[in-house]
Amino acid sequence: MATFSRPENIRAEPLADRVIDRLSAKYSTNWAINNYYPSATQFRDDVEWNDYLDSQAGQDDRETPLSLYVQIPFCSDACHFCACDRVVTRERGVTRRYLQALAKEIELKANLIGKSRPVRSLHWGGGTPTYLDNAEMTELMYLVSRCFRLLSPRLEQHSIELDPRSLSSATVALLRGVGFKQIRLGVQDFNPRVQQAIHRTQSFASIAMHVDAIRDQGFEHLTFDMMYGLPEQNIDSMTDTLDKVVSLAPDGVAYHPYRHMPEQFSSQRNIDGHRVPGAATTLKLQLLIGQTLQASGYRLVGMDHFVLPSDGSPAAQLERSVAQRSLPYAGLMTQDEIGLGLAAISRLGDYHFQNPTDLQDYYEQIENKQLPDFRGHKASDEDKLRGHIISQLLSDLRLDLEKCNELFGIDFQAAFKSELPKLHALEADGLITMDPHHIVVTDQGRPFLATICGTFDAYCAPLSRGYS
Repeated sequence: MATFSRPENIRAEPLADRVIDRLSAKYSTNWAINNYYPSATQFRDDVEWNDYLDSQAGQDDRETPLSLYVQIPFCSDACHFCACDRVVTRERGVTRRYLQALAKEIELKANLIGKSRPVRSLHWGGGTPTYLDNAEMTELMYLVSRCFRLLSPRLEQHSIELDPRSLSSATVALLRGVGFKQIRLGVQDFNPRVQQAIHRTQSFASIAMHVDAIRDQGFEHLTFDMMYGLPEQNIDSMTDTLDKVVSLAPDGVAYHPYRHMPEQFSSQRNIDGHRVPGAATTLKLQLLIGQTLQASGYRLVGMDHFVLPSDGSPAAQLERSVAQRSLPYAGLMTQDEIGLGLAAISRLGDYHFQNPTDLQDYYEQIENKQLPDFRGHKASDEDKLRGHIISQLLSDLRLDLEKCNELFGIDFQAAFKSELPKLHALEADGLITMDPHHIVVTDQGRPFLATICGTFDAYCAPLSRGYS
Protein backbone atom coordinates (compact mmCIF):
# COMPACT_ATOMS: atom_id res chain seq x y z
CA MET A 1 0.00 0.00 0.00
CA ALA A 2 1.29 3.46 -0.85
CA THR A 3 1.99 5.77 2.04
CA PHE A 4 2.08 9.53 2.09
CA SER A 5 3.68 11.96 4.50
CA ARG A 6 1.44 14.69 5.88
CA PRO A 7 2.18 17.63 3.56
CA GLU A 8 1.17 20.68 5.61
CA ASN A 9 4.71 21.83 6.44
CA ILE A 10 6.18 21.47 2.96
CA ARG A 11 6.97 24.70 1.15
CA ALA A 12 6.02 24.60 -2.50
CA GLU A 13 8.26 26.11 -5.15
CA PRO A 14 6.90 29.46 -6.35
CA LEU A 15 4.46 29.08 -9.22
CA ALA A 16 5.23 30.84 -12.48
CA ASP A 17 2.91 33.73 -13.33
CA ARG A 18 1.60 31.92 -16.39
CA VAL A 19 0.67 28.90 -14.24
CA ILE A 20 -1.04 31.16 -11.70
CA ASP A 21 -3.01 32.89 -14.45
CA ARG A 22 -4.13 29.61 -15.98
CA LEU A 23 -5.09 27.84 -12.76
CA SER A 24 -6.81 30.83 -11.18
CA ALA A 25 -8.90 31.39 -14.28
CA LYS A 26 -9.82 27.72 -14.58
CA TYR A 27 -10.60 27.06 -10.93
CA SER A 28 -12.10 30.33 -9.75
CA THR A 29 -14.98 29.50 -7.38
CA ASN A 30 -17.06 30.81 -4.50
CA TRP A 31 -17.62 27.41 -2.89
CA ALA A 32 -17.94 28.09 0.84
CA ILE A 33 -16.19 26.34 3.72
CA ASN A 34 -18.48 25.23 6.55
CA ASN A 35 -18.10 23.17 9.71
CA TYR A 36 -21.03 20.99 8.73
CA TYR A 37 -22.41 19.45 5.55
CA PRO A 38 -24.65 20.35 3.90
CA SER A 39 -24.54 24.09 4.49
CA ALA A 40 -27.45 26.03 6.01
CA THR A 41 -28.61 27.04 2.53
CA GLN A 42 -29.94 23.50 2.20
CA PHE A 43 -31.97 23.57 5.43
CA ARG A 44 -35.75 23.32 5.09
CA ASP A 45 -38.65 24.51 7.24
CA ASP A 46 -40.30 21.08 7.50
CA VAL A 47 -37.75 19.50 9.87
CA GLU A 48 -38.88 19.82 13.49
CA TRP A 49 -37.50 19.18 16.96
CA ASN A 50 -40.11 16.45 17.43
CA ASP A 51 -38.34 14.39 14.77
CA TYR A 52 -35.15 14.60 16.78
CA LEU A 53 -36.94 13.78 20.04
CA ASP A 54 -38.52 10.70 18.47
CA SER A 55 -35.10 9.55 17.24
CA GLN A 56 -33.69 9.86 20.77
CA ALA A 57 -36.48 8.00 22.55
CA GLY A 58 -35.07 5.41 24.93
CA GLN A 59 -31.45 6.48 24.50
CA ASP A 60 -29.35 7.28 27.56
CA ASP A 61 -26.76 9.89 26.61
CA ARG A 62 -26.29 11.61 29.97
CA GLU A 63 -22.51 11.34 29.70
CA THR A 64 -22.20 12.14 26.00
CA PRO A 65 -20.24 15.41 25.75
CA LEU A 66 -21.55 18.58 24.14
CA SER A 67 -20.19 21.69 22.47
CA LEU A 68 -21.94 25.02 23.02
CA TYR A 69 -21.96 28.00 20.67
CA VAL A 70 -23.42 31.34 21.78
CA GLN A 71 -24.20 34.04 19.22
CA ILE A 72 -24.17 37.70 20.27
CA PRO A 73 -25.27 39.36 17.03
CA PHE A 74 -24.86 43.06 17.77
CA CYS A 75 -22.33 45.41 16.15
CA SER A 76 -21.99 49.18 16.46
CA ASP A 77 -20.88 49.53 12.83
CA ALA A 78 -21.22 47.37 9.75
CA CYS A 79 -17.98 46.12 8.23
CA HIS A 80 -18.42 46.17 4.49
CA PHE A 81 -16.92 42.69 3.97
CA CYS A 82 -19.33 41.06 6.43
CA ALA A 83 -21.38 38.02 5.42
CA CYS A 84 -22.72 37.20 8.89
CA ASP A 85 -26.18 37.37 10.46
CA ARG A 86 -25.84 40.42 12.70
CA VAL A 87 -27.76 43.43 14.00
CA VAL A 88 -26.10 46.81 13.50
CA THR A 89 -27.15 49.24 16.23
CA ARG A 90 -25.70 51.68 18.74
CA GLU A 91 -28.62 51.34 21.14
CA ARG A 92 -27.00 49.82 24.22
CA GLY A 93 -30.31 48.80 25.78
CA VAL A 94 -30.98 46.12 23.15
CA THR A 95 -28.76 43.69 25.03
CA ARG A 96 -31.12 43.44 28.01
CA ARG A 97 -33.98 41.90 26.04
CA TYR A 98 -31.53 39.65 24.18
CA LEU A 99 -30.02 38.30 27.38
CA GLN A 100 -33.50 37.62 28.75
CA ALA A 101 -34.33 35.66 25.58
CA LEU A 102 -31.03 33.78 25.77
CA ALA A 103 -31.77 32.82 29.38
CA LYS A 104 -35.07 31.27 28.29
CA GLU A 105 -33.51 29.47 25.33
CA ILE A 106 -30.70 28.12 27.48
CA GLU A 107 -33.24 26.70 29.91
CA LEU A 108 -35.40 25.22 27.15
CA LYS A 109 -32.51 23.49 25.39
CA ALA A 110 -30.85 22.31 28.60
CA ASN A 111 -34.12 20.66 29.62
CA LEU A 112 -34.41 19.10 26.17
CA ILE A 113 -30.85 17.81 25.88
CA GLY A 114 -30.19 17.13 29.54
CA LYS A 115 -28.31 19.23 32.08
CA SER A 116 -25.92 16.45 33.06
CA ARG A 117 -24.10 16.15 29.73
CA PRO A 118 -20.52 17.46 30.06
CA VAL A 119 -19.62 20.48 27.94
CA ARG A 120 -16.21 20.05 26.29
CA SER A 121 -16.19 23.22 24.21
CA LEU A 122 -17.77 26.67 24.63
CA HIS A 123 -17.44 29.41 22.03
CA TRP A 124 -18.92 32.91 21.80
CA GLY A 125 -19.20 34.52 18.40
CA GLY A 126 -20.94 37.40 16.70
CA GLY A 127 -21.51 40.04 15.71
CA THR A 128 -19.33 41.34 18.44
CA PRO A 129 -19.55 39.52 21.79
CA THR A 130 -18.00 42.54 23.53
CA TYR A 131 -21.04 44.59 22.56
CA LEU A 132 -22.12 43.22 25.95
CA ASP A 133 -20.61 45.12 28.85
CA ASN A 134 -18.54 43.35 31.48
CA ALA A 135 -21.47 42.78 33.83
CA GLU A 136 -23.56 41.32 31.01
CA MET A 137 -20.78 38.95 29.93
CA THR A 138 -20.46 37.76 33.50
CA GLU A 139 -24.24 37.27 33.64
CA LEU A 140 -24.23 35.28 30.39
CA MET A 141 -21.48 32.96 31.58
CA TYR A 142 -23.49 32.40 34.78
CA LEU A 143 -26.61 31.56 32.75
CA VAL A 144 -24.69 28.97 30.74
CA SER A 145 -22.97 27.40 33.75
CA ARG A 146 -26.24 27.23 35.70
CA CYS A 147 -27.95 25.08 33.07
CA PHE A 148 -25.08 23.13 31.51
CA ARG A 149 -22.39 21.01 33.11
CA LEU A 150 -19.18 22.87 32.36
CA LEU A 151 -16.09 20.77 32.95
CA SER A 152 -13.09 21.92 34.94
CA PRO A 153 -10.98 24.65 33.34
CA ARG A 154 -8.25 22.07 32.65
CA LEU A 155 -10.53 20.12 30.32
CA GLU A 156 -12.62 22.86 28.73
CA GLN A 157 -11.98 24.70 25.48
CA HIS A 158 -13.43 28.18 26.15
CA SER A 159 -12.90 30.58 23.25
CA ILE A 160 -14.30 33.91 22.12
CA GLU A 161 -14.15 36.11 19.00
CA LEU A 162 -13.26 39.74 19.68
CA ASP A 163 -13.46 42.97 17.70
CA PRO A 164 -10.39 44.93 18.82
CA ARG A 165 -12.23 48.23 18.34
CA SER A 166 -14.52 47.41 21.27
CA LEU A 167 -11.89 45.96 23.56
CA SER A 168 -10.25 47.31 26.70
CA SER A 169 -7.66 45.93 29.11
CA ALA A 170 -10.38 45.66 31.76
CA THR A 171 -12.50 43.52 29.43
CA VAL A 172 -9.53 41.28 28.65
CA ALA A 173 -9.03 40.70 32.37
CA LEU A 174 -12.76 40.04 32.84
CA LEU A 175 -12.81 37.43 30.05
CA ARG A 176 -9.92 35.55 31.62
CA GLY A 177 -11.65 35.73 34.98
CA VAL A 178 -14.89 34.15 33.74
CA GLY A 179 -13.01 31.24 32.19
CA PHE A 180 -12.03 32.00 28.59
CA LYS A 181 -8.66 30.59 27.60
CA GLN A 182 -8.48 31.25 23.86
CA ILE A 183 -9.09 34.45 21.90
CA ARG A 184 -9.68 35.04 18.21
CA LEU A 185 -8.90 38.68 17.43
CA GLY A 186 -10.49 40.08 14.26
CA VAL A 187 -7.63 42.01 12.68
CA GLN A 188 -8.40 41.44 8.95
CA ASP A 189 -5.63 43.74 7.60
CA PHE A 190 -3.21 46.43 8.83
CA ASN A 191 -3.14 48.64 5.74
CA PRO A 192 -5.05 51.95 6.22
CA ARG A 193 -6.37 52.00 2.63
CA VAL A 194 -7.72 48.46 2.97
CA GLN A 195 -9.23 49.27 6.38
CA GLN A 196 -10.96 52.32 4.95
CA ALA A 197 -12.33 50.30 2.02
CA ILE A 198 -13.86 47.70 4.36
CA HIS A 199 -14.98 50.24 6.99
CA ARG A 200 -12.91 48.77 9.78
CA THR A 201 -10.26 51.17 11.02
CA GLN A 202 -7.92 50.05 13.79
CA SER A 203 -4.30 51.05 14.27
CA PHE A 204 -1.33 48.74 14.59
CA ALA A 205 -0.54 50.36 17.94
CA SER A 206 -3.98 49.48 19.32
CA ILE A 207 -3.66 45.85 18.21
CA ALA A 208 -0.20 45.62 19.77
CA MET A 209 -1.62 46.98 23.02
CA HIS A 210 -4.37 44.34 23.03
CA VAL A 211 -1.83 41.59 22.33
CA ASP A 212 0.20 42.69 25.34
CA ALA A 213 -2.91 42.74 27.55
CA ILE A 214 -3.96 39.25 26.38
CA ARG A 215 -0.50 37.86 27.12
CA ASP A 216 -0.35 39.58 30.49
CA GLN A 217 -3.58 37.82 31.49
CA GLY A 218 -2.19 34.39 30.63
CA PHE A 219 -4.49 33.30 27.80
CA GLU A 220 -3.40 29.98 26.34
CA HIS A 221 -3.86 30.80 22.68
CA LEU A 222 -4.29 33.96 20.59
CA THR A 223 -5.33 33.70 16.95
CA PHE A 224 -5.45 36.59 14.48
CA ASP A 225 -8.37 36.33 12.06
CA MET A 226 -7.16 37.88 8.79
CA MET A 227 -8.54 38.12 5.24
CA TYR A 228 -7.11 38.10 1.75
CA GLY A 229 -8.77 39.21 -1.46
CA LEU A 230 -10.08 42.42 0.16
CA PRO A 231 -10.42 45.66 -1.84
CA GLU A 232 -7.18 47.64 -2.18
CA GLN A 233 -5.00 44.69 -1.21
CA ASN A 234 -1.94 44.10 -3.35
CA ILE A 235 1.44 42.41 -3.00
CA ASP A 236 3.08 45.46 -1.38
CA SER A 237 0.28 46.06 1.12
CA MET A 238 0.11 42.38 2.03
CA THR A 239 3.88 42.23 2.53
CA ASP A 240 3.66 45.11 4.99
CA THR A 241 0.68 43.56 6.81
CA LEU A 242 2.48 40.23 7.11
CA ASP A 243 5.55 41.96 8.54
CA LYS A 244 3.33 43.44 11.24
CA VAL A 245 1.65 40.10 11.94
CA VAL A 246 5.01 38.38 12.34
CA SER A 247 6.29 41.14 14.63
CA LEU A 248 3.36 40.53 17.03
CA ALA A 249 3.82 36.73 16.85
CA PRO A 250 0.27 35.52 17.64
CA ASP A 251 0.05 31.80 18.44
CA GLY A 252 -2.11 31.26 15.36
CA VAL A 253 -3.09 33.10 12.18
CA ALA A 254 -6.22 32.22 10.21
CA TYR A 255 -6.32 33.75 6.73
CA HIS A 256 -9.85 33.61 5.34
CA PRO A 257 -10.76 34.36 1.71
CA TYR A 258 -13.04 37.30 1.00
CA ARG A 259 -15.95 36.27 -1.21
CA HIS A 260 -17.43 39.28 -3.01
CA MET A 261 -21.16 38.54 -3.35
CA PRO A 262 -22.98 41.91 -3.07
CA GLU A 263 -26.17 40.46 -4.50
CA GLN A 264 -26.39 38.21 -1.44
CA PHE A 265 -24.82 40.32 1.32
CA SER A 266 -26.03 43.90 1.51
CA SER A 267 -22.97 45.27 3.34
CA GLN A 268 -20.76 44.28 0.41
CA ARG A 269 -22.68 46.67 -1.86
CA ASN A 270 -20.57 49.41 -0.29
CA ILE A 271 -17.47 47.85 -1.83
CA ASP A 272 -16.47 48.86 -5.35
CA GLY A 273 -16.06 45.53 -7.11
CA HIS A 274 -13.40 47.04 -9.37
CA ARG A 275 -11.20 47.51 -6.28
CA VAL A 276 -11.37 43.81 -5.38
CA PRO A 277 -8.29 41.88 -6.56
CA GLY A 278 -8.82 39.54 -9.48
CA ALA A 279 -8.45 35.79 -9.25
CA ALA A 280 -4.77 35.71 -10.25
CA THR A 281 -3.78 38.47 -7.82
CA THR A 282 -5.76 36.83 -5.02
CA LEU A 283 -3.94 33.57 -5.62
CA LYS A 284 -0.61 35.41 -5.50
CA LEU A 285 -1.66 36.96 -2.17
CA GLN A 286 -2.52 33.53 -0.80
CA LEU A 287 0.82 32.10 -1.89
CA LEU A 288 2.66 35.08 -0.39
CA ILE A 289 0.86 34.54 2.94
CA GLY A 290 1.88 30.88 3.07
CA GLN A 291 5.48 31.49 2.08
CA THR A 292 5.95 34.39 4.51
CA LEU A 293 4.38 32.79 7.55
CA GLN A 294 6.08 29.43 7.06
CA ALA A 295 9.44 31.17 6.59
CA SER A 296 8.73 32.90 9.92
CA GLY A 297 8.30 29.61 11.76
CA TYR A 298 4.55 29.04 11.46
CA ARG A 299 3.23 25.63 10.58
CA LEU A 300 0.39 25.40 8.06
CA VAL A 301 -2.44 23.17 9.27
CA GLY A 302 -5.44 22.47 7.08
CA MET A 303 -6.31 24.96 4.36
CA ASP A 304 -5.59 28.39 5.78
CA HIS A 305 -4.62 28.13 9.46
CA PHE A 306 -1.08 28.72 10.64
CA VAL A 307 0.24 27.92 14.10
CA LEU A 308 3.46 28.90 15.83
CA PRO A 309 4.74 25.75 17.56
CA SER A 310 5.92 25.98 21.15
CA ASP A 311 9.37 24.73 21.94
CA GLY A 312 9.23 20.96 22.21
CA SER A 313 5.64 20.59 21.02
CA PRO A 314 5.20 17.12 19.48
CA ALA A 315 3.72 17.32 16.00
CA ALA A 316 0.76 15.07 16.76
CA GLN A 317 -0.17 17.04 19.86
CA LEU A 318 0.19 20.27 17.92
CA GLU A 319 -2.10 19.10 15.14
CA ARG A 320 -4.78 17.91 17.56
CA SER A 321 -4.78 21.11 19.56
CA VAL A 322 -4.90 23.29 16.47
CA ALA A 323 -7.75 21.29 14.98
CA GLN A 324 -9.72 21.66 18.19
CA ARG A 325 -9.22 25.38 18.60
CA SER A 326 -8.80 26.67 15.06
CA LEU A 327 -10.22 24.62 12.22
CA PRO A 328 -13.92 25.18 11.61
CA TYR A 329 -13.97 22.32 9.11
CA ALA A 330 -12.01 19.74 11.08
CA GLY A 331 -15.06 18.49 12.93
CA LEU A 332 -16.34 19.52 16.34
CA MET A 333 -14.71 18.35 19.54
CA THR A 334 -18.01 16.57 20.19
CA GLN A 335 -20.62 14.97 17.95
CA ASP A 336 -23.36 17.24 19.26
CA GLU A 337 -23.31 21.03 19.35
CA ILE A 338 -26.00 23.32 20.79
CA GLY A 339 -26.34 26.72 19.13
CA LEU A 340 -27.82 29.53 21.22
CA GLY A 341 -28.98 32.90 19.96
CA LEU A 342 -29.92 34.55 16.69
CA ALA A 343 -29.29 32.35 13.61
CA ALA A 344 -27.25 29.87 15.68
CA ILE A 345 -27.05 26.31 14.38
CA SER A 346 -27.41 23.17 16.48
CA ARG A 347 -26.10 19.80 15.38
CA LEU A 348 -27.59 16.83 17.22
CA GLY A 349 -26.89 13.38 15.85
CA ASP A 350 -28.15 13.33 12.28
CA TYR A 351 -30.14 16.56 12.75
CA HIS A 352 -29.16 20.17 12.07
CA PHE A 353 -31.37 23.05 13.21
CA GLN A 354 -31.01 26.79 12.76
CA ASN A 355 -32.56 29.46 14.95
CA PRO A 356 -34.49 32.32 13.29
CA THR A 357 -32.31 34.82 11.44
CA ASP A 358 -34.72 37.70 12.14
CA LEU A 359 -34.41 39.11 15.66
CA GLN A 360 -38.13 39.73 16.15
CA ASP A 361 -38.97 36.21 15.02
CA TYR A 362 -36.41 34.88 17.49
CA TYR A 363 -37.93 36.90 20.33
CA GLU A 364 -41.47 35.84 19.42
CA GLN A 365 -40.67 32.13 19.51
CA ILE A 366 -38.74 32.39 22.77
CA GLU A 367 -41.39 34.47 24.49
CA ASN A 368 -44.00 31.89 23.45
CA LYS A 369 -41.78 29.27 25.16
CA GLN A 370 -41.08 27.59 21.83
CA LEU A 371 -37.79 26.05 20.85
CA PRO A 372 -36.57 28.59 18.31
CA ASP A 373 -36.12 26.27 15.35
CA PHE A 374 -36.37 28.12 12.07
CA ARG A 375 -35.39 25.40 9.63
CA GLY A 376 -33.31 22.26 9.59
CA HIS A 377 -32.00 19.18 7.87
CA LYS A 378 -31.68 15.50 8.65
CA ALA A 379 -28.40 14.18 7.29
CA SER A 380 -28.75 11.19 4.99
CA ASP A 381 -26.15 8.45 4.65
CA GLU A 382 -25.01 10.21 1.48
CA ASP A 383 -24.62 13.49 3.40
CA LYS A 384 -22.48 11.77 6.04
CA LEU A 385 -20.27 10.20 3.38
CA ARG A 386 -19.72 13.43 1.46
CA GLY A 387 -19.29 15.42 4.67
CA HIS A 388 -16.61 12.98 5.81
CA ILE A 389 -14.73 13.29 2.54
CA ILE A 390 -14.83 17.09 2.54
CA SER A 391 -13.74 17.29 6.19
CA GLN A 392 -10.84 14.89 5.65
CA LEU A 393 -9.54 16.77 2.62
CA LEU A 394 -9.81 20.16 4.32
CA SER A 395 -8.24 19.18 7.60
CA ASP A 396 -5.81 16.39 6.62
CA LEU A 397 -5.22 17.19 2.93
CA ARG A 398 -5.71 13.54 2.11
CA LEU A 399 -8.47 10.94 1.94
CA ASP A 400 -7.87 7.32 2.86
CA LEU A 401 -10.07 5.53 0.32
CA GLU A 402 -9.90 2.13 2.00
CA LYS A 403 -10.97 3.60 5.32
CA CYS A 404 -13.75 5.51 3.61
CA ASN A 405 -14.97 2.33 1.92
CA GLU A 406 -14.88 0.49 5.24
CA LEU A 407 -16.64 3.21 7.24
CA PHE A 408 -19.49 3.68 4.79
CA GLY A 409 -19.71 0.25 3.11
CA ILE A 410 -19.08 1.59 -0.38
CA ASP A 411 -16.76 1.17 -3.32
CA PHE A 412 -15.39 4.68 -3.90
CA GLN A 413 -14.81 4.20 -7.61
CA ALA A 414 -18.42 3.11 -8.15
CA ALA A 415 -20.02 5.55 -5.70
CA PHE A 416 -18.29 8.56 -7.25
CA LYS A 417 -18.25 7.46 -10.86
CA SER A 418 -19.66 10.81 -12.02
CA GLU A 419 -17.03 12.76 -10.06
CA LEU A 420 -14.05 10.79 -11.38
CA PRO A 421 -13.62 12.84 -14.60
CA LYS A 422 -13.41 16.03 -12.50
CA LEU A 423 -10.91 14.41 -10.17
CA HIS A 424 -8.79 13.23 -13.08
CA ALA A 425 -8.81 16.79 -14.46
CA LEU A 426 -7.61 18.09 -11.08
CA GLU A 427 -4.88 15.44 -11.11
CA ALA A 428 -3.82 16.39 -14.62
CA ASP A 429 -3.36 19.98 -13.45
CA GLY A 430 -1.21 18.82 -10.54
CA LEU A 431 -3.68 19.75 -7.80
CA ILE A 432 -4.12 16.22 -6.41
CA THR A 433 -2.55 12.80 -6.73
CA MET A 434 -4.64 9.65 -6.83
CA ASP A 435 -3.95 5.96 -6.47
CA PRO A 436 -6.19 3.02 -5.45
CA HIS A 437 -5.64 3.87 -1.77
CA HIS A 438 -5.51 7.65 -1.37
CA ILE A 439 -6.39 11.06 -2.73
CA VAL A 440 -3.74 13.57 -1.64
CA VAL A 441 -3.80 17.33 -2.11
CA THR A 442 -0.49 18.55 -3.54
CA ASP A 443 1.34 21.74 -2.61
CA GLN A 444 0.17 23.26 -5.88
CA GLY A 445 -3.38 22.17 -5.14
CA ARG A 446 -3.58 23.56 -1.64
CA PRO A 447 -4.74 27.04 -2.73
CA PHE A 448 -7.54 25.30 -4.64
CA LEU A 449 -8.90 23.19 -1.77
CA ALA A 450 -12.32 24.81 -2.09
CA THR A 451 -12.51 23.69 -5.71
CA ILE A 452 -11.28 20.19 -4.86
CA CYS A 453 -13.78 19.77 -2.03
CA GLY A 454 -16.58 21.36 -4.03
CA THR A 455 -16.30 18.39 -6.37
CA PHE A 456 -17.98 16.32 -3.64
CA ASP A 457 -20.76 18.81 -2.80
CA ALA A 458 -23.92 17.23 -4.20
CA TYR A 459 -26.16 20.21 -3.46
CA CYS A 460 -24.70 23.22 -5.16
CA ALA A 461 -22.34 23.89 -8.02
CA PRO A 462 -19.58 26.45 -7.35
CA LEU A 463 -20.48 29.99 -8.33
CA SER A 464 -18.56 31.32 -11.28
CA ARG A 465 -17.62 34.71 -9.85
CA GLY A 466 -14.79 35.43 -7.50
CA TYR A 467 -12.01 33.34 -6.05
CA SER A 468 -12.48 30.71 -3.37
